[in-house]
Amino acid sequence: MRVAIVIPSLFSDDVFLSACLYSLYDLKPKAELVLTYRNDGSQGLKKIRTSLFDWAFEDCDCDLALQCSSDFQLFPDILDHVDEKAITTFSFLSRKISLPFQMLKFLISPDMWTGCYCISRDAWEQAKEVFDGSDTSIKNWADKVGFPIKRVRSPKYRLMRPSEKMVEFVRDLPLHKKILKLGAWF
Repeated sequence: MRVAIVIPSLFSDDVFLSACLYSLYDLKPKAELVLTYRNDGSQGLKKIRTSLFDWAFEDCDCDLALQCSSDFQLFPDILDHVDEKAITTFSFLSRKISLPFQMLKFLISPDMWTGCYCISRDAWEQAKEVFDGSDTSIKNWADKVGFPIKRVRSPKYRLMRPSEKMVEFVRDLPLHKKILKLGAWF
């Protein structure tokens, strides 16, 4: 089973991309390919993600493609959970204050879905026509046609980008409190 990791990344996210790529060295089993598409955002997600999935399945002859954003840090065992017969979606850890609620949501939600998912060549060939570039278009297609979705509810990646609300909150604090608050999150 050949697995590719596809990573659409904005030039402005290079600091996250390098950390994301570093996390891929620890994957067990290893991915066959890591395909990154660095861009300025002017082409739109549909074109970029479609190009990455086509590249993985048509040009590189992979069986599965794991969609990863540049601000994801993958856990070493994430590829142990992929399923060739289903679309696999993974839950995450973040630095948000709402993390306990997110974890609870991942555990009890019957249709849990995140931006880190793994699709097979078969699923991509069928979903490609309705794919609009968003992560949820794959889920919506799978729900509509009854394609199986495997939901891995224990965290398998970490979001490295700090919450926008946390950044706004900290921005208004005095310097000494900024240092204390940011130190707790990083």
